[in-house]
Amino acid sequence: MRTPVKILLGCLAAPFVLVALLGILALIFRAAGSPGHKVEMANLEQPLPTVTPEQLAAEGLTQSTGVPAGSPVSVTLRLEEGNFTVKAGPVGSGVKVEGNYDTGAYELKQEFKQDESGAPAYYLSFRPRYSLLRRVLTEGGVQFDDDDNKITVWLPRGVPISLDLQSSKGHSSVELGGLALTRAVLNVRMGEHHVSVGEVNPIEMTSLDINAGMGEVEFLDLGNLRAESISIFTKMGESEVDLGETILRDTKMYVLHKMGELTIGLPRDARIRARSSVFLGDGAENPSTPEGEKAGPVLDLTTSMTMGELSFRKR
Repeated sequence: MRTPVKILLGCLAAPFVLVALLGILALIFRAAGSPGHKVEMANLEQPLPTVTPEQLAAEGLTQSTGVPAGSPVSVTLRLEEGNFTVKAGPVGSGVKVEGNYDTGAYELKQEFKQDESGAPAYYLSFRPRYSLLRRVLTEGGVQFDDDDNKITVWLPRGVPISLDLQSSKGHSSVELGGLALTRAVLNVRMGEHHVSVGEVNPIEMTSLDINAGMGEVEFLDLGNLRAESISIFTKMGESEVDLGETILRDTKMYVLHKMGELTIGLPRDARIRARSSVFLGDGAENPSTPEGEKAGPVLDLTTSMTMGELSFRKR
C-alpha cells in the first residue's frame, strides 16, 4: 500500500479512534463513580513572623521609611474554581482561611516552610481533586454558583510580604490595602476579578505585575501601593485600571490590552508623560501634562492596545 493511501486511511480512522478512547474513559470513570460532594467549613490558621511599630523603631525605621532587615515573607496563593476574597487581617495575626467549600470535589491545603534562600514562605492551594475530563464525563461538566466555594484569606498587617497570587475560573476580590507589600505578582484568569488598594502601603514596593485573561477585571487605587513600576497585561474583555487621586512616588506603568475596552484613571496631582497606541480601534487624546504645569511625582505611562477602545479619565 502506498504511503499517501496509508496517510489518508490514518486520517479517516483518527476520529473513530478518539471517540473509542473517550468511550473507554467514560466507562472507566463511571465505574469509579462520581466524586462525592460534601460541604464543610474551612478554618486554617498559620502564624507568621510579625513586625510591630516598636520593632521598627528599634531598627531606626518607621512604617513610612522602610522595612526591617531580612527577607520578606513569601506568600503564594493558588485559587481555582471558587469565590475568593483576599484582604488584610488584624495587626499581630497570622494567615487565616475561612469559608465553606465542597470537600469532596476540592482540596484546600497550606504549608509553611523556608524557601531556597532560607526565608520564610507560606503556600496555600485550593484546587479541584479531579481532572476536568473526569468531571465532564461523570457529571456533565463543572458548575458553581455565587454561594459555592466561598473562601476568605486574611493576610497579616505589619509583615513585609512578597505576594504571588493566582486566581482562575471564578470570582476574586483582592483588597491589598493594609498590607506591607514589597512586591506582588497577580495572575487572574477566566472570570470576574476586582483588585483594590484602599489604604496606603506602609512601605515602598519595587513592582506590581498583573496578568489577566478573558473576563471582566478592575484594578482600583493602585497609586496607594507606592510601587516603583506597574505592569498590566489584559487579553479580552472590559478592563479598568485606576491609579486613584494621587501617586506618592515616581512610577513607571505599562499597560497592554489585546481586545475590548480599556479605561485608565489618572491621578490629578502627577506629572504625566504618556505614550499610547491603538492598532485597530478608537484611541484617545494624549493625557500628558504640559511642561512646567505641575511639580508632583512623575507618572511615566505607556499604553498599547491591539483592538478596541482606549480612554483616559482624569481625577
